[in-house]
Amino acid sequence: METEYFVRRKRNPGESVSGSDFSQLVASLRKGTPTAGCFHNPFRVFLANGGSVSLESGAATDTQFAMLETATPECRSPRELICYQIAMEKMLCESVDTTFIDQDAQLMKGSSDAYDHTYGQHESYEMCIAKGLALVGWRIGLILMFPLVVVYQALAILWLAMFFWVGRACRISRSERWGARWIQWNAFGLRCMHLPLALSLWFNILLFALRPHRKQLPAYLASRCILDGAGHLDPKNLFWISARAASVNAIIGFGSYRGTRPMLRCDSWLRGLCMNAIWSSGGYFSLFRPRQRVEIAIGDSGLCEQSQYIRVGATSLAIDIVERTNSKVPCLRDPVGAIARFARDWMLLSSAPDRTLRQWTALDIQHAYAGSVRQMLQSRSSVPIEAWRILDQWQTTLNQLRPTDDESNLPRNMLGRIDWLSKLWLLHQLKSDVSWQTRKKIDLRYHELSQDGYHRRLSEMLSLAPIMDPNDIARARRMPPTNTPATQRGYLIREFDAVECELKVDWTHAEFYFEGKKRRTRFC
Repeated sequence: METEYFVRRKRNPGESVSGSDFSQLVASLRKGTPTAGCFHNPFRVFLANGGSVSLESGAATDTQFAMLETATPECRSPRELICYQIAMEKMLCESVDTTFIDQDAQLMKGSSDAYDHTYGQHESYEMCIAKGLALVGWRIGLILMFPLVVVYQALAILWLAMFFWVGRACRISRSERWGARWIQWNAFGLRCMHLPLALSLWFNILLFALRPHRKQLPAYLASRCILDGAGHLDPKNLFWISARAASVNAIIGFGSYRGTRPMLRCDSWLRGLCMNAIWSSGGYFSLFRPRQRVEIAIGDSGLCEQSQYIRVGATSLAIDIVERTNSKVPCLRDPVGAIARFARDWMLLSSAPDRTLRQWTALDIQHAYAGSVRQMLQSRSSVPIEAWRILDQWQTTLNQLRPTDDESNLPRNMLGRIDWLSKLWLLHQLKSDVSWQTRKKIDLRYHELSQDGYHRRLSEMLSLAPIMDPNDIARARRMPPTNTPATQRGYLIREFDAVECELKVDWTHAEFYFEGKKRRTRFC
């Protein structure tokens, strides 16, 4: 899971996190845990628990848009994932407090800022992309794309060499005025060169990949915001359940192309074709596997542990339904239009038609999926205890949510457990003549990760007990998950931290010098 954070500095409110700030942040992190650099990104470091912290600016090269991002290591259960997410958040908070101690800085974990820029969380799940003849067709399509991969990589090498030579000759890298623009031109040229490859992969996906997921999963994803929405107050003083979900405009695609914001993102597949050498064991050849990592990029950066836990657990079970059973679940006619309506409707009254024109509210859809999950679990002889625990919390939450047209009639027992409900209740405590600026301040300060953050103060007032075991969170700060690629990654970072071996890692492999020889290992 990837989570983006914004640093708000009271003494320098217009400043973003720069490269030098990030270096200081990394130095602060190293005091508490061993770290290692990344191959391709100088602004990413990996930690001994298998996760990473990076400086992210999206598609922009201007650092004024940069934010901090944490990425949890690969996990095998929803509870383990949330423990690592909380652990990395605590580590980042401590480092920010140390790095910006003289600037009164606060770490913000939200899904929008005062300028209505949206961001949030990206969840990655391992999914079965195809079976049977569809898998054969997928692999044939990859074979047919191989010449395009070779041509692109040859052109990319020539292009980068030319840019390096011209930039060095003209000393462009020394000019702050032209440096960022030079990088943009370089990226634009590379994107034009791999456009045929991207189009070929796109058609291969449309023909063969994730066909059951594209049919049966969108209804669940469109209605999921009622569980994990962080809440958002727009400039018209209207309250939304989720600004992130409302921005979705496609079911599947590449998030970096043509401004699309799909429910299911396949960016990692395109990066595997374009960024890895064809002779390596990863990249192109890894796409032949029947199971691949797929991103779901519609989640809000929430603060309620229960909401986060149900979101990840229920999504895992919903994917299990799609891949392993023939359960009847709602299939909406227009999932993209439905998610926009559901994300703007805090009263939970909006509905969307399925392919038979039956109307479904977001609550109806969630109840239908939860019921199908229960039938699936009851039909199995061996079911993990955590699956039953997730299902019980999921259905209990749905039973306590109810449609309403009155803010004073919100379910009080969900305060501190569902973010958008908690924020809406806080806003309702204000008088009706309070200005939008005051209401927006509450909207933003709800996400402040400090003792003065409104979510934390609300939780303390309600005396809510944490869902995750503090001992598990403490362990997640130090050790990686077991039996995952993060296990070997974390081991190497910890063992070679004090050794001059020039260790560099990423999500798939590591390189280091040992006994005078360069060694490369791939994480299983």
